[in-house]
Amino acid sequence: LLSTHQTLLIGDGNLMIPTPQHTNHQLCIEEVFQGIDTLKNQTAQGDA
Repeated sequence: LLSTHQTLLIGDGNLMIPTPQHTNHQLCIEEVFQGIDTLKNQTAQGDA
């Protein structure tokens, strides 16, 4: 999960998200950003 999100964050800042199971693109974007926020919180706790 972590490596997947890191891959999404690498590049020109564009989120390239293959989501064949999602028809609501906006929902998918929101889910991704929620996942990123969760990872940031986990990283902060790990560095503390």
